[in-house]
Amino acid sequence: MDDVFLVEQMAQSRWKLARINRLEVEVVKQMCGVQNEPKSGNAILAAHILSRNGDAYATLQRWAAAAERTYHRCRRELIRNREMEARLATAQAEAVMTKFLSGPFGEEAAAETPELRNEPKSSFEAIPPGGPRIPDPGPRSQRGVAEP
Repeated sequence: MDDVFLVEQMAQSRWKLARINRLEVEVVKQMCGVQNEPKSGNAILAAHILSRNGDAYATLQRWAAAAERTYHRCRRELIRNREMEARLATAQAEAVMTKFLSGPFGEEAAAETPELRNEPKSSFEAIPPGGPRIPDPGPRSQRGVAEP
């Protein structure tokens, strides 16, 4: 599962648990006959739960247990995913290091390197002794450069 999804599910479960706790308070208040004015949204919902179900407290406990299970399941999955990612990253790093450390060094590398040849190709002209001949460009005045 995607880590973002798991974290969102955990946040929703925590919100549901907090909401259920607030509803429990309202259910207990209404069961004891304590009326609060004006009625909050939680008080209205608690009254509805009490009117539909004789054992509203047990219903809220079931809802809370389901939210807790969801939270802990997502937490376990998130931890498992992160541990698996860490193991994978470690294995990849070890593979790279093993490859690097088992690679050729020094004489081993020289032995594995193919022999390089440094010979001129036959299509080039031989350079005469004394270096290549560079043609004389002529006097500076002929090249359009003023003489000093």
